[in-house]
Amino acid sequence: VRFDARTRSLVTVGHHGTVARSTDGGRSWRMIPSSSGSTIESLIHGAHQGQFVALGGGGFLLGSRDSGQSWQTISPELDVYLRELAILRDGTLVASGELGSVLRSIDGGVSWNVVPIAYPNMNTPPNLRALVVAPETGTLIAAGPPGTIVRSLDGGRRWQVTHWTPLEAEEAFPWILLEPGRRAAPVIAAGGSMYFSGDDGRSWQRTKLSTDRELWHGAVLGRERVMLAAGQRGVAVRSADAGATWSAVDTQTENDLFGSFADESTGTLFLMGRNGTLLRSTDSGKTWRSVPSATTHALRRMFRDPRTGALVSFGEQGAIVRSEDSGASWHAVSSGTEGELRAGLV
Repeated sequence: VRFDARTRSLVTVGHHGTVARSTDGGRSWRMIPSSSGSTIESLIHGAHQGQFVALGGGGFLLGSRDSGQSWQTISPELDVYLRELAILRDGTLVASGELGSVLRSIDGGVSWNVVPIAYPNMNTPPNLRALVVAPETGTLIAAGPPGTIVRSLDGGRRWQVTHWTPLEAEEAFPWILLEPGRRAAPVIAAGGSMYFSGDDGRSWQRTKLSTDRELWHGAVLGRERVMLAAGQRGVAVRSADAGATWSAVDTQTENDLFGSFADESTGTLFLMGRNGTLLRSTDSGKTWRSVPSATTHALRRMFRDPRTGALVSFGEQGAIVRSEDSGASWHAVSSGTEGELRAGLV
Protein backbone atom coordinates (compact mmCIF):
# COMPACT_ATOMS: atom_id res chain seq x y z
CA VAL A 1 0.00 0.00 0.00
CA ARG A 2 1.31 3.46 -0.92
CA PHE A 3 0.14 6.87 0.35
CA ASP A 4 -0.20 9.78 -2.07
CA ALA A 5 0.19 13.03 -0.14
CA ARG A 6 -1.08 15.20 -3.00
CA THR A 7 -4.59 13.68 -2.93
CA ARG A 8 -4.39 12.07 0.53
CA SER A 9 -5.29 8.71 -1.04
CA LEU A 10 -4.08 5.12 -0.68
CA VAL A 11 -3.19 2.88 -3.62
CA THR A 12 -2.64 -0.89 -3.52
CA VAL A 13 -1.85 -3.48 -6.19
CA GLY A 14 -1.85 -7.28 -6.49
CA HIS A 15 -2.54 -10.38 -8.55
CA HIS A 16 -4.20 -10.41 -11.99
CA GLY A 17 -3.64 -6.71 -12.62
CA THR A 18 -5.47 -5.65 -9.47
CA VAL A 19 -5.29 -1.92 -8.64
CA ALA A 20 -7.44 -0.43 -5.86
CA ARG A 21 -7.67 3.09 -4.44
CA SER A 22 -9.07 4.54 -1.21
CA THR A 23 -9.79 8.19 -0.42
CA ASP A 24 -11.12 7.65 3.13
CA GLY A 25 -8.10 6.23 4.90
CA GLY A 26 -8.71 2.65 3.79
CA ARG A 27 -12.29 2.28 5.05
CA SER A 28 -13.52 1.65 1.51
CA TRP A 29 -11.80 0.84 -1.77
CA ARG A 30 -12.59 1.31 -5.45
CA MET A 31 -11.18 -1.00 -8.13
CA ILE A 32 -9.24 0.87 -10.84
CA PRO A 33 -9.06 -0.67 -14.35
CA SER A 34 -5.47 -1.54 -15.26
CA SER A 35 -6.22 -3.10 -18.68
CA SER A 36 -3.98 -6.06 -17.75
CA GLY A 37 -4.29 -9.46 -16.14
CA SER A 38 -0.64 -9.69 -15.16
CA THR A 39 0.36 -9.95 -11.51
CA ILE A 40 1.73 -6.72 -10.03
CA GLU A 41 4.51 -7.40 -7.55
CA SER A 42 5.32 -3.94 -6.26
CA LEU A 43 4.35 -0.28 -6.37
CA ILE A 44 6.67 2.71 -6.10
CA HIS A 45 6.30 6.48 -6.16
CA GLY A 46 7.67 8.20 -9.22
CA ALA A 47 9.89 11.27 -9.26
CA HIS A 48 6.95 13.70 -9.42
CA GLN A 49 3.89 14.18 -7.24
CA GLY A 50 0.99 11.99 -8.22
CA GLN A 51 3.20 9.63 -10.20
CA PHE A 52 3.26 5.87 -9.60
CA VAL A 53 5.02 2.96 -11.25
CA ALA A 54 3.73 -0.61 -10.78
CA LEU A 55 5.94 -3.54 -11.73
CA GLY A 56 5.76 -7.31 -12.11
CA GLY A 57 7.44 -10.32 -13.70
CA GLY A 58 8.67 -10.46 -17.27
CA GLY A 59 9.37 -6.73 -17.48
CA PHE A 60 5.76 -5.76 -16.72
CA LEU A 61 5.36 -2.03 -15.99
CA LEU A 62 2.28 0.20 -15.45
CA GLY A 63 2.36 3.93 -14.93
CA SER A 64 0.03 6.54 -13.44
CA ARG A 65 0.40 10.35 -13.46
CA ASP A 66 -2.82 11.19 -11.62
CA SER A 67 -2.30 9.62 -8.19
CA GLY A 68 -3.45 6.17 -9.32
CA GLN A 69 -6.80 7.20 -10.79
CA SER A 70 -5.84 5.88 -14.25
CA TRP A 71 -3.08 3.60 -15.54
CA GLN A 72 -1.20 3.04 -18.79
CA THR A 73 0.91 0.05 -19.81
CA ILE A 74 4.56 1.05 -20.15
CA SER A 75 5.90 -2.44 -20.86
CA PRO A 76 3.87 -5.66 -21.18
CA GLU A 77 4.65 -8.89 -19.37
CA LEU A 78 6.77 -11.11 -21.60
CA ASP A 79 7.36 -13.92 -19.09
CA VAL A 80 5.87 -16.65 -21.31
CA TYR A 81 7.20 -19.48 -23.46
CA LEU A 82 6.82 -18.69 -27.14
CA ARG A 83 6.51 -21.53 -29.64
CA GLU A 84 6.23 -19.98 -33.12
CA LEU A 85 7.21 -16.81 -34.97
CA ALA A 86 5.78 -15.47 -38.24
CA ILE A 87 7.07 -12.66 -40.45
CA LEU A 88 4.47 -10.65 -42.39
CA ARG A 89 4.91 -8.94 -45.76
CA ASP A 90 5.51 -5.55 -44.16
CA GLY A 91 8.14 -6.92 -41.78
CA THR A 92 5.86 -7.14 -38.75
CA LEU A 93 6.77 -10.00 -36.40
CA VAL A 94 4.06 -12.03 -34.66
CA ALA A 95 4.80 -14.68 -32.02
CA SER A 96 2.49 -17.14 -30.24
CA GLY A 97 2.87 -19.39 -27.23
CA GLU A 98 1.59 -20.53 -23.86
CA LEU A 99 -1.35 -19.02 -21.93
CA GLY A 100 -2.89 -17.95 -25.23
CA SER A 101 -0.16 -15.36 -25.69
CA VAL A 102 0.25 -13.42 -28.93
CA LEU A 103 3.02 -10.81 -29.17
CA ARG A 104 3.59 -8.32 -31.98
CA SER A 105 6.58 -6.21 -33.02
CA ILE A 106 6.70 -3.50 -35.69
CA ASP A 107 10.36 -2.55 -35.17
CA GLY A 108 12.15 -5.77 -36.04
CA GLY A 109 11.82 -7.29 -32.58
CA VAL A 110 13.31 -4.38 -30.59
CA SER A 111 10.04 -3.95 -28.68
CA TRP A 112 6.92 -6.08 -28.36
CA ASN A 113 3.25 -5.53 -27.55
CA VAL A 114 0.95 -8.14 -26.06
CA VAL A 115 -2.23 -8.59 -28.12
CA PRO A 116 -5.21 -9.49 -25.89
CA ILE A 117 -7.57 -12.24 -27.08
CA ALA A 118 -10.97 -12.84 -25.47
CA TYR A 119 -11.05 -16.63 -25.03
CA PRO A 120 -14.36 -18.28 -24.05
CA ASN A 121 -12.76 -19.54 -20.83
CA MET A 122 -9.93 -17.34 -19.58
CA ASN A 123 -9.15 -19.92 -16.87
CA THR A 124 -8.00 -22.45 -19.51
CA PRO A 125 -6.11 -20.38 -22.09
CA PRO A 126 -4.57 -22.35 -24.97
CA ASN A 127 -0.94 -23.08 -25.71
CA LEU A 128 -0.72 -21.67 -29.23
CA ARG A 129 1.85 -24.13 -30.56
CA ALA A 130 1.13 -23.52 -34.27
CA LEU A 131 1.16 -20.23 -36.21
CA VAL A 132 1.05 -19.70 -39.99
CA VAL A 133 0.46 -16.92 -42.51
CA ALA A 134 -1.68 -17.73 -45.55
CA PRO A 135 0.54 -16.66 -48.48
CA GLU A 136 -2.29 -15.51 -50.74
CA THR A 137 -4.40 -13.54 -48.27
CA GLY A 138 -2.03 -12.67 -45.42
CA THR A 139 -4.45 -14.20 -42.91
CA LEU A 140 -2.81 -15.29 -39.65
CA ILE A 141 -4.01 -18.55 -38.09
CA ALA A 142 -2.84 -19.84 -34.70
CA ALA A 143 -3.89 -23.04 -32.95
CA GLY A 144 -3.13 -25.24 -29.97
CA PRO A 145 -4.45 -27.26 -27.03
CA PRO A 146 -7.07 -27.24 -25.68
CA GLY A 147 -8.89 -27.24 -29.05
CA THR A 148 -8.46 -23.61 -30.03
CA ILE A 149 -8.09 -21.91 -33.41
CA VAL A 150 -7.80 -18.12 -33.69
CA ARG A 151 -7.59 -15.95 -36.80
CA SER A 152 -6.44 -12.42 -37.65
CA LEU A 153 -7.13 -10.43 -40.82
CA ASP A 154 -5.20 -7.27 -39.91
CA GLY A 155 -1.64 -8.41 -39.34
CA GLY A 156 -2.19 -9.69 -35.81
CA ARG A 157 -3.72 -6.53 -34.29
CA ARG A 158 -7.08 -8.21 -33.59
CA TRP A 159 -8.01 -11.89 -33.32
CA GLN A 160 -11.23 -13.87 -33.53
CA VAL A 161 -11.75 -17.32 -31.99
CA THR A 162 -13.03 -19.49 -34.87
CA HIS A 163 -12.95 -22.83 -33.04
CA TRP A 164 -13.04 -23.69 -29.34
CA THR A 165 -13.59 -26.90 -27.43
CA PRO A 166 -13.33 -27.23 -23.62
CA LEU A 167 -10.41 -28.91 -21.91
CA GLU A 168 -12.43 -32.11 -21.38
CA ALA A 169 -12.68 -32.67 -25.15
CA GLU A 170 -8.90 -33.40 -25.21
CA GLU A 171 -8.35 -31.76 -28.59
CA ALA A 172 -4.85 -30.55 -29.38
CA PHE A 173 -3.70 -28.85 -32.56
CA PRO A 174 0.09 -29.23 -32.75
CA TRP A 175 0.56 -28.17 -36.38
CA ILE A 176 -1.13 -26.30 -39.24
CA LEU A 177 -0.86 -27.30 -42.88
CA LEU A 178 -1.24 -24.71 -45.64
CA GLU A 179 -1.38 -25.52 -49.32
CA PRO A 180 0.60 -22.88 -51.23
CA GLY A 181 -1.49 -20.67 -53.47
CA ARG A 182 -4.84 -21.74 -52.04
CA ARG A 183 -7.15 -20.80 -49.19
CA ALA A 184 -7.48 -24.27 -47.68
CA ALA A 185 -5.95 -24.55 -44.20
CA PRO A 186 -6.25 -27.99 -42.64
CA VAL A 187 -5.19 -28.33 -39.01
CA ILE A 188 -3.79 -31.53 -37.58
CA ALA A 189 -5.75 -32.63 -34.52
CA ALA A 190 -4.40 -35.09 -31.99
CA GLY A 191 -6.72 -37.96 -31.15
CA GLY A 192 -7.26 -39.38 -34.61
CA SER A 193 -9.16 -36.57 -36.29
CA MET A 194 -8.54 -33.67 -38.64
CA TYR A 195 -10.11 -30.24 -38.99
CA PHE A 196 -10.38 -28.70 -42.45
CA SER A 197 -11.12 -25.18 -43.63
CA GLY A 198 -11.87 -24.16 -47.19
CA ASP A 199 -12.58 -20.47 -46.48
CA ASP A 200 -9.30 -19.04 -45.20
CA GLY A 201 -9.84 -20.32 -41.65
CA ARG A 202 -13.26 -18.75 -41.09
CA SER A 203 -15.05 -22.06 -40.44
CA TRP A 204 -13.87 -25.61 -39.74
CA GLN A 205 -15.16 -29.13 -40.41
CA ARG A 206 -14.02 -32.21 -38.52
CA THR A 207 -13.05 -35.44 -40.27
CA LYS A 208 -12.60 -38.64 -38.26
CA LEU A 209 -9.57 -40.69 -39.21
CA SER A 210 -9.19 -44.45 -39.07
CA THR A 211 -6.57 -44.28 -36.31
CA ASP A 212 -6.53 -43.67 -32.59
CA ARG A 213 -2.85 -42.67 -32.60
CA GLU A 214 -1.86 -39.05 -32.16
CA LEU A 215 -0.64 -36.95 -35.10
CA TRP A 216 2.17 -34.53 -34.29
CA HIS A 217 3.54 -33.00 -37.48
CA GLY A 218 2.77 -32.56 -41.15
CA ALA A 219 4.16 -31.44 -44.50
CA VAL A 220 2.74 -30.27 -47.84
CA LEU A 221 4.09 -31.24 -51.25
CA GLY A 222 2.65 -28.32 -53.18
CA ARG A 223 3.38 -29.39 -56.73
CA GLU A 224 1.49 -32.66 -56.18
CA ARG A 225 -1.18 -31.16 -53.88
CA VAL A 226 -0.31 -33.89 -51.37
CA MET A 227 -0.52 -33.43 -47.61
CA LEU A 228 1.08 -35.73 -45.06
CA ALA A 229 0.74 -36.07 -41.28
CA ALA A 230 2.58 -38.45 -38.95
CA GLY A 231 3.01 -39.20 -35.28
CA GLN A 232 2.66 -41.81 -32.57
CA ARG A 233 4.04 -45.35 -33.12
CA GLY A 234 4.72 -44.88 -36.83
CA VAL A 235 1.28 -43.64 -37.84
CA ALA A 236 1.01 -41.62 -41.05
CA VAL A 237 -1.97 -40.35 -43.05
CA ARG A 238 -2.05 -38.85 -46.53
CA SER A 239 -4.38 -36.53 -48.45
CA ALA A 240 -4.39 -35.99 -52.21
CA ASP A 241 -7.23 -33.42 -52.22
CA ALA A 242 -5.81 -30.55 -50.14
CA GLY A 243 -6.92 -32.06 -46.83
CA ALA A 244 -10.58 -32.83 -47.50
CA THR A 245 -10.12 -36.60 -47.13
CA TRP A 246 -7.33 -38.70 -45.62
CA SER A 247 -6.14 -42.30 -45.84
CA ALA A 248 -3.60 -44.25 -43.78
CA VAL A 249 -0.25 -45.24 -45.30
CA ASP A 250 2.10 -47.99 -44.14
CA THR A 251 5.39 -46.57 -42.87
CA GLN A 252 6.74 -50.03 -41.90
CA THR A 253 7.87 -48.74 -38.50
CA GLU A 254 6.52 -48.63 -34.95
CA ASN A 255 8.82 -45.82 -33.91
CA ASP A 256 7.32 -42.46 -32.98
CA LEU A 257 7.57 -40.01 -35.89
CA PHE A 258 8.22 -36.47 -34.66
CA GLY A 259 8.75 -34.58 -37.92
CA SER A 260 8.16 -34.45 -41.65
CA PHE A 261 9.53 -32.56 -44.64
CA ALA A 262 8.59 -32.05 -48.29
CA ASP A 263 11.44 -31.29 -50.68
CA GLU A 264 9.74 -29.36 -53.50
CA SER A 265 12.91 -29.38 -55.62
CA THR A 266 12.82 -33.17 -56.05
CA GLY A 267 9.27 -34.09 -55.01
CA THR A 268 10.63 -36.27 -52.19
CA LEU A 269 8.89 -36.63 -48.82
CA PHE A 270 10.58 -37.49 -45.52
CA LEU A 271 9.50 -38.66 -42.07
CA MET A 272 11.82 -38.69 -39.06
CA GLY A 273 11.59 -39.83 -35.46
CA ARG A 274 12.80 -41.92 -32.54
CA ASN A 275 16.11 -43.84 -32.58
CA GLY A 276 17.29 -41.96 -35.66
CA THR A 277 14.39 -43.20 -37.77
CA LEU A 278 14.47 -41.62 -41.24
CA LEU A 279 11.93 -42.60 -43.90
CA ARG A 280 11.92 -41.51 -47.55
CA SER A 281 9.21 -41.56 -50.22
CA THR A 282 9.66 -40.79 -53.92
CA ASP A 283 6.03 -41.46 -54.93
CA SER A 284 4.25 -38.60 -53.11
CA GLY A 285 3.96 -40.49 -49.82
CA LYS A 286 2.27 -43.66 -51.06
CA THR A 287 5.14 -45.96 -50.08
CA TRP A 288 8.05 -45.51 -47.70
CA ARG A 289 11.57 -46.87 -47.37
CA SER A 290 13.84 -46.62 -44.34
CA VAL A 291 17.30 -45.12 -44.97
CA PRO A 292 20.30 -45.23 -42.58
CA SER A 293 20.44 -41.85 -40.84
CA ALA A 294 23.95 -42.07 -39.29
CA THR A 295 22.53 -41.43 -35.80
CA THR A 296 20.59 -43.27 -33.10
CA HIS A 297 19.26 -40.05 -31.59
CA ALA A 298 15.71 -38.89 -32.30
CA LEU A 299 15.38 -36.63 -35.35
CA ARG A 300 12.72 -33.91 -35.25
CA ARG A 301 12.96 -31.56 -38.24
CA MET A 302 14.59 -31.09 -41.63
CA PHE A 303 15.32 -28.25 -44.04
CA ARG A 304 17.01 -27.81 -47.42
CA ASP A 305 19.93 -25.46 -48.00
CA PRO A 306 18.93 -23.43 -51.09
CA ARG A 307 22.56 -22.75 -52.08
CA THR A 308 23.98 -26.28 -52.11
CA GLY A 309 20.78 -28.32 -52.24
CA ALA A 310 21.90 -30.29 -49.19
CA LEU A 311 19.30 -31.64 -46.76
CA VAL A 312 19.89 -31.19 -43.03
CA SER A 313 17.99 -33.07 -40.30
CA PHE A 314 18.44 -32.59 -36.57
CA GLY A 315 17.06 -33.50 -33.14
CA GLU A 316 17.96 -34.65 -29.64
CA GLN A 317 21.37 -34.28 -27.98
CA GLY A 318 22.51 -31.93 -30.72
CA ALA A 319 22.28 -34.56 -33.46
CA ILE A 320 22.68 -33.22 -37.02
CA VAL A 321 22.83 -35.36 -40.17
CA ARG A 322 23.33 -34.14 -43.73
CA SER A 323 22.65 -35.49 -47.23
CA GLU A 324 23.94 -34.31 -50.60
CA ASP A 325 22.06 -36.85 -52.74
CA SER A 326 18.39 -35.94 -52.08
CA GLY A 327 18.22 -38.03 -48.92
CA ALA A 328 19.44 -41.36 -50.29
CA SER A 329 22.42 -41.39 -47.90
CA TRP A 330 23.35 -39.39 -44.80
CA HIS A 331 26.39 -38.58 -42.67
CA ALA A 332 26.65 -37.09 -39.19
CA VAL A 333 27.82 -33.52 -38.59
CA SER A 334 29.09 -32.24 -35.25
CA SER A 335 26.87 -29.49 -33.82
CA GLY A 336 29.05 -28.65 -30.82
CA THR A 337 26.12 -28.99 -28.43
CA GLU A 338 24.13 -31.67 -26.65
CA GLY A 339 21.05 -29.46 -26.51
CA GLU A 340 17.73 -30.42 -28.07
CA LEU A 341 17.46 -28.99 -31.61
CA ARG A 342 13.82 -28.30 -32.48
CA ALA A 343 13.69 -25.72 -35.27
CA GLY A 344 15.79 -24.55 -38.20
CA LEU A 345 15.70 -21.37 -40.23
CA VAL A 346 17.01 -20.60 -43.72
